[in-house]
Amino acid sequence: MNRRTFLLLGSLLLSTIIGACKPSQAELDAQATKIAVDIFSTQTAEAPTATTTATFPPTNTPTITPTITPSVPPTNTPTITPTPLPDISGVVLTLEDLPPGFEEIPPEELDFTAEDLSSDELTVESVFTFMQVEPLELVMGFTTLIADRIDQLGFDVALNQPEFLMEALIGGMDPIEILDQRELPGLAVYGDASAGLTLAADMGGIVMRMDLAVLRRDVVGAW
Repeated sequence: MNRRTFLLLGSLLLSTIIGACKPSQAELDAQATKIAVDIFSTQTAEAPTATTTATFPPTNTPTITPTITPSVPPTNTPTITPTPLPDISGVVLTLEDLPPGFEEIPPEELDFTAEDLSSDELTVESVFTFMQVEPLELVMGFTTLIADRIDQLGFDVALNQPEFLMEALIGGMDPIEILDQRELPGLAVYGDASAGLTLAADMGGIVMRMDLAVLRRDVVGAW
């Protein structure tokens, strides 16, 4: 309590004690009310002022918690590796496959090389040529790759066409007269598809028997 408050209380006490000049009750009530008002005003004026302290950042600011999403590893797309094509350069007939009396002839001597036989539609992988002198007989053949399934189906269908076999056998031969033409039997057990043709032809006064066997086994075509 400070000095001013103490003096006001003392005045109130002094007014109560003095009785020589005793005021009326109304005056006493009015004086008491005024003193009480003065005391309340003094205490209110001297009361400490509340100070609002602002905190930066505000304490109620929500905290942002980062969400950690586990990374999803990329899906490995399988790489399609093409199946390597087989090397059939050594797939040929040999002397052991033929009756006694045959001998191997270099294909170059008969213009029967892979380069000579290949074209834009046909790539020859291997060739073989054999000859027997008595009686005169030639065995010649080649192989080719038929890797595409559509080409395989087309090849199999062509084997059932006599015109296809005839062209393969005597195409480019001139002059030639066909004396006899028949299907070469006994080939159905070989390969996935097979066909054959046998014919007698007059080639400028020389009559010859010509046989053709064609077959496919998987991706290999043999003539």
